[in-house]
Amino acid sequence: MKILHIIIGLDVGGAEIALKRLVASHEGNRNYRHKVISLTDIGAIGKQLQNLDFEVYALGMRTVFDIPRVTWKLARLIHANQPCIVQSWMYHADLIGGIVARLVGCNKVIWGVRNTDLFSNNGVSKTTGWIMKMCAVLSSYIPHTIVCVAHRAKLVHADAGYARSKLTVISNGFEADVYEPKLSIRDSIRRSINVPIDALVIGSIGRFNEYKDHRSFISAAANLASIDSRVYFLLAGRDVDSSNVNIMHWIKETDYADRFRLLGERSDVPAILAAMDIFCLHSKSEGFPNVLGEAMCAGLPSVATDVGDVAVLLGEGGLVVSPHDTEALTQSLLTMAQYSSETRTLFGKIARTRIKENYSMCAIKQDYEELYQKVMSTC
Repeated sequence: MKILHIIIGLDVGGAEIALKRLVASHEGNRNYRHKVISLTDIGAIGKQLQNLDFEVYALGMRTVFDIPRVTWKLARLIHANQPCIVQSWMYHADLIGGIVARLVGCNKVIWGVRNTDLFSNNGVSKTTGWIMKMCAVLSSYIPHTIVCVAHRAKLVHADAGYARSKLTVISNGFEADVYEPKLSIRDSIRRSINVPIDALVIGSIGRFNEYKDHRSFISAAANLASIDSRVYFLLAGRDVDSSNVNIMHWIKETDYADRFRLLGERSDVPAILAAMDIFCLHSKSEGFPNVLGEAMCAGLPSVATDVGDVAVLLGEGGLVVSPHDTEALTQSLLTMAQYSSETRTLFGKIARTRIKENYSMCAIKQDYEELYQKVMSTC
């Protein structure tokens, strides 16, 4: 079965990682042949897929003026590859990819929905909001199925006008063994970033973006640092480094700059997680956050904001607080920090077991395979 994926870009992000994991799960499986089209650049994820010998195309879209050229190239690629299914990821790719696929005669189209907050300036720009509304209008005609990453995403998109009968939920999947915690790696990373081996490290991973709300985390971290001299804070992600003027200003304001370590974008996420004692997800908006699932795979107790399907994912593996509430975030981080190491370990074990039993990549791969078979049999 030939499946052609279309996505706006392949830089590191939740949808991009989910796409890579799905494609990689069929590596060596002759029953499923995946190819990927990025409407913009190859990106880090595209290079990783190429290293796994999957074909990846980049169409080089930069502005809206490129849309006619990119649309033509996309139509030619779909026609040349003759896919059994065209699967698109996120609004821009859903709209462009879905329309082009149908125009060249492919009626087996799967859309992908990732957002759970449809308000402008809280995870969705005005332009993206308009595209989402266009997708809602066309959802009854173009896709066979619309895959939502979270139950919350399904509800809000149904309310926004998406065809309810076509909405289904398939969450992100994880390979828990990749994140098996190792003490030697933990100590090595801490030494490399000049953090005491016996420090209590609270970590955050995520690209710099308004809806990731790094400012609330830094404020909560400062509050915690004033109470507990053991704590250090480790932040990683694209643009989360010393060249980020905003982050550096917020950290300087805390008077505890010596407790923060900024690592920028890293390819060794399992190792970075191994260096942490507690993980914090502080976003104002999420769908089904990969990074929280990865932290759970690593056996980390977590404090997370109640966005998207976070509460469903985390279960009893950590503490959930309201988003953009610095006081609540401070208190929950303090509570987790003051638990005994044995109690935090128990939280981590619960979290890791929850991933393995409910969100394994094996189970998610099976969900997609069943969907592919359904699409092929009903179109």
